[in-house]
Amino acid sequence: MNNKVLPAAFYMLLVGAAAAPDAALANEALTAEDNRPIRFFVSAGYTHGGDDLLKLQFEKGGSEKITAGGGAMLGAGTILPISQNNELQLSINYHGDSSSAKNGDAGFTRFPVEALIFTRNQHHRFGVGPTLHLNPEVELDIDGQRKQSVTFDQALGAVAEYNFLVSEQVWLGLRYTYIQYETKGVVTEEIDGNHVGLMVHLIF
Repeated sequence: MNNKVLPAAFYMLLVGAAAAPDAALANEALTAEDNRPIRFFVSAGYTHGGDDLLKLQFEKGGSEKITAGGGAMLGAGTILPISQNNELQLSINYHGDSSSAKNGDAGFTRFPVEALIFTRNQHHRFGVGPTLHLNPEVELDIDGQRKQSVTFDQALGAVAEYNFLVSEQVWLGLRYTYIQYETKGVVTEEIDGNHVGLMVHLIF
């Protein structure tokens, strides 16, 4: 009976020893995922959409519009891993649409603060979350005239963004933002600021 038990036990020991490296590698991979470093990024992009706020007519012909959803967007923030495939992205941004002429300029500026939850799958990321636009303001400054401005209330909206990872350091993004602005004062006017945008994120 001992001659049968000993070979079986020896076989079980060999199988366990062969499986041990695979288990160790799996544990190391999980630990590496759980211990992903906090990363930082800067962003640049351009958006389009929203209601018309101003229309500038030039003396030599042509015109240009300032919209509630258009303009250049610049930002910076941090990416915090929260699980194997999910991460929290926090950012503060500048978003502005402007136009300049010889006798003055006009623009619409706001400062979006965002917290987006992203799910990552290989070269793709998809995220959603809230955006808070601070100090939305339209300004019109024409030479020889009093500077005019309209300030809106802080606005809370929502963002959905898709990213394609060209590399670990360069991500391309397509985003949609839902946001409505309301004027400060006795008379309330709601402005549609919804827009789409193309983004480039540089990761550090």
